[in-house]
Amino acid sequence: MLSFGMRKYKVKSFFYMAGELEKWIRIIKPPLYPFARLKNFFENFLMKGNPLIATGQVIANKFSHLSPTHTYHSTTHNKVIKRSPKEVYTNCIFVGAFYKPKRAIDLVNAINILKEKYPNIKCFMLGSGPLTNDLKKYIALNQLQQYVEMPGYVKSREELENYYRKADFLVLPSLTEGSPRVLPEAMSFGVIPLAVKGAGSNDYIIKPYENGALFKAKSAESLASELELFFENRELYEEALGGIYEYAQEYTLDRELDKVMKFVFKELEL
Repeated sequence: MLSFGMRKYKVKSFFYMAGELEKWIRIIKPPLYPFARLKNFFENFLMKGNPLIATGQVIANKFSHLSPTHTYHSTTHNKVIKRSPKEVYTNCIFVGAFYKPKRAIDLVNAINILKEKYPNIKCFMLGSGPLTNDLKKYIALNQLQQYVEMPGYVKSREELENYYRKADFLVLPSLTEGSPRVLPEAMSFGVIPLAVKGAGSNDYIIKPYENGALFKAKSAESLASELELFFENRELYEEALGGIYEYAQEYTLDRELDKVMKFVFKELEL
């Protein structure tokens, strides 16, 4: 308890939690999975009764029975672009790291499936990681160089924004996420997101065909099918453009930080 003048304030421990470490370890380092399970025991012990700021609804739901919990919707934007529909909208973008759980290969496979029917399809693979050479070999083997660009890790914010402006769809094939910032970030540029169903908080962010789509994990066929649905249905595409604009406006960085501060002040009883 701290006292300032005549008023006393309670001092509390606040916790912030992001990501799905347990699931990540199960995919990357299975032998260490028992230690990840042990981590859950210590988390429950430490957080019981202490306020938690959770990135995404899934993590918030996991701990809401233990602690006062606030769901923080991770994002990076304040400015929102309302994009007008394009005549041709077959450009896709991946923004992330080339690690096994990120499943970048699923997007490249989907492009391979769709390239004959949609010869104008284009994919920008932004990122780097240990699977970079494997992806490049697959692209060369399947003669996808005219469809898939790999510019590497993009350091400049301006360059990243330029790629978003070229893209029509963001694809997030990752098997594990907390509350992925890249989804609302893409929406703020008028880019429609497609992500894995059931991974992290994807299902709480994306309302299928209202502001994006969800596809099956590890399935290039499912992803290709969802993309084709938009390619073939202009009305669906235009409706999703409206939906992402509304979502991006609702969940800006300033609004989310303001909600966090209100939660903190409430818990401190200020």
